[in-house]
Amino acid sequence: MNDLSIPALLIRRAGETPGATILRKKDRGIWKATDWAGLLRQAQSFAGGLAASGLPRGSVIGILSEISPHAVAADLGTLGAGMVALALQPNEPSEAVAHVLADSGCALVFVEGEEQLDKVLHIRDRCPQLQRVVILDVKGLHDFADPICESLAAFQARGEPGGFVAVASDDVAVLAYTAGSVGAPRGVRLSNRNIMAQVNAGLALAKIIDGDERLAFLPLALHAERVLGLYLSLAGGCISNLVESVETVPE
Repeated sequence: MNDLSIPALLIRRAGETPGATILRKKDRGIWKATDWAGLLRQAQSFAGGLAASGLPRGSVIGILSEISPHAVAADLGTLGAGMVALALQPNEPSEAVAHVLADSGCALVFVEGEEQLDKVLHIRDRCPQLQRVVILDVKGLHDFADPICESLAAFQARGEPGGFVAVASDDVAVLAYTAGSVGAPRGVRLSNRNIMAQVNAGLALAKIIDGDERLAFLPLALHAERVLGLYLSLAGGCISNLVESVETVPE
């Protein structure tokens, strides 16, 4: 595979097989599909919102969410905007979230909903570089107002529709944090070259066939899920089925 980045891969596959399913999400017992063209549109919508935010290229963008179509599109849109994607563990307490947000210099964070929003609001004074919080699911929050918070709809409405920016192989794409089993968690910067080398190595081993399927239930904060799960599946044309929760995996 000759793609130099995940955004380049997404653009190519959306052009080649726009109507082919690449994601499914189980919602209230019903599987809902997203095709390549739809995933590209969603990712570009996130990239457009980031471009309109005034943040410079290379800014760290957080994603505090379980794996979902929105979380996937936010991750891909961040890469496509030339910014650095940082996925945080959604089950971590606010203290751990504060450390990662502050240590990384995160400028904007996407939060899944009310529970994750509460965590960020509780510790935002300890994250001086955090400028904006975007709420992916505003259920239960329609009367909520805060000067640094906005809904996903408002965030995307400011963005101009269009493509991704050009990214170089050596640009930092992902900031991944260690588990912190020895000392505080530490950030590891991964370039587009690093990511694609891992993906290509995975393709050589996994022998994925276009149209294969997998279950995805781990958050993007886990490197194995993000790179060897999501990105590898995108590269191989494997459909990621995003389950509602770990408890529903046997179903």
